[in-house]
Amino acid sequence: LNKREWDRVLEVLIKMDRIDYHAEYILEIFAEKHPKKLVDFFERRTEHEYGKSKKDWSYSAIPHDLFRLNKVLEEKQDEIVNEIFKWFEKKKHSWKAGVLLHSLYPNFCNAIKQKINNIIDSGDIKQIEDKVMPVFQWYQGDILEEFVVRIVKNVPKDEKLWGTLIAYIANPGMVSGNVNEPIFANAYRAKLQKVETWNAEDSQNFQEFKEEY
Repeated sequence: LNKREWDRVLEVLIKMDRIDYHAEYILEIFAEKHPKKLVDFFERRTEHEYGKSKKDWSYSAIPHDLFRLNKVLEEKQDEIVNEIFKWFEKKKHSWKAGVLLHSLYPNFCNAIKQKINNIIDSGDIKQIEDKVMPVFQWYQGDILEEFVVRIVKNVPKDEKLWGTLIAYIANPGMVSGNVNEPIFANAYRAKLQKVETWNAEDSQNFQEFKEEY
């Protein structure tokens, strides 16, 4: 398809209430040649969603599960992630940027890790709050703990930031077990035991953070 034809196709897809399997098949072909424009497509859907009535719950700009796009997303991750991170400069899109990253890369990807590490290493607390924290809202597990250790090691102590970090990593997420056992207590106990495996050398900041946690 030429540019005009793709524009007409995308206009139709933007108005679809949800991205279904058939729409994803079309987007797979589109993203192979235009990965950056795939992000622009989801931004236009987000704008469309904002323009709809707050009582209209039928429209969902960003899909929760994807099935066909995984291969192309992996191959074009650098371009796609760079474009999504530009959303953090647009305040009203920052929350949706985290949603889109998690939708496209539910298990993280190297491009996201590198982007976050670069922001953390800058030591800029505002950049971390504006561009990293919205991403943390959608992920959990070991990867978050790795980032938290990196932040505590490289960024001056900030009580507000530390409180937010602790809230994220303390969340046990989904838990399961025998109903006769203290399931949540066991989950929290396991989290506390894991703190001892964190490697942050002899950082004074890190020792204080461990005590607060």
